[in-house]
Amino acid sequence: MKTKKFRITAVLIILILLMLFFGNHRKLKIEEPMGKIVLNYLFSEDMIGEDPSTLVSVDPFTGTVSPISNIGTSPVRIMGNTSITLYDGFDELNTFNLKTKETKTVYETNGGIQSYEYVDETHVSVVEDKDLFLVNIEDGSKKLLVESVEPEHSWSSDGKMLYYASFGYPEPEKICVLNIDTGETKELFRGIYPKISKDGTKLAYFPDPGGPIKVRDLSNDKEWKINANYFSYFCFSPDGRFICTVEIPFILSRYRNVVKIWDYKTGASKTLLSSEWKYASSDLDWIE
Repeated sequence: MKTKKFRITAVLIILILLMLFFGNHRKLKIEEPMGKIVLNYLFSEDMIGEDPSTLVSVDPFTGTVSPISNIGTSPVRIMGNTSITLYDGFDELNTFNLKTKETKTVYETNGGIQSYEYVDETHVSVVEDKDLFLVNIEDGSKKLLVESVEPEHSWSSDGKMLYYASFGYPEPEKICVLNIDTGETKELFRGIYPKISKDGTKLAYFPDPGGPIKVRDLSNDKEWKINANYFSYFCFSPDGRFICTVEIPFILSRYRNVVKIWDYKTGASKTLLSSEWKYASSDLDWIE
């Protein structure tokens, strides 16, 4: 009797694992060009410091991977609709022009930069020692916006609304939004790592570290969830219809670093890159 119960339990566990693995693995078909994804990506540990360079662009429509340059493995942030990306040089913030390959230091600090985001042509935001600052990259001046925050934050495309997560000790992390013009702060819901879509209608976030990813329609609070494996990074497509993720896949997979595009409303996905090396990429950005 005990043996029979054990077999039934084992079968149920296997079925649950298979459902988790295959449940969101419907194939996504990209039917038209939709910009390019830029990220640092290493296909093997041997590629560090060698060609093809670690900074690459990926065309979701054609699947073409194009090397750009080797600027390390810091998060990629495209500055608006330009060809300039921000990257972290430990105690300094730099820009890298994807076309001219020119590098420029725009901000220096005595402490480590935990995260950074593009705001507008003359401003970026940085988190240092859990405090979030607005930095003028023309003169180096900075203004404190929010104290005691989680590092990852996101700006509306017009630079007027700042989405961030409050530091989660001793209370749980809460996603908040700050209106820069009025100074008003509104607490939204529990979560971390907020990412606002370009049109400002959808907010993606982690309810808990590592996933799943939830996407909420801010107009009616409707939500969708990507039930997959451990996520480390994600970003919206320019039109807000899709999400690109960096994922550590199913435990039985040989791959440890997979870049995918998801239709978060249907759960369909398309794999763009995969690597056996688990430290293969950093945060990413999607440009038109």
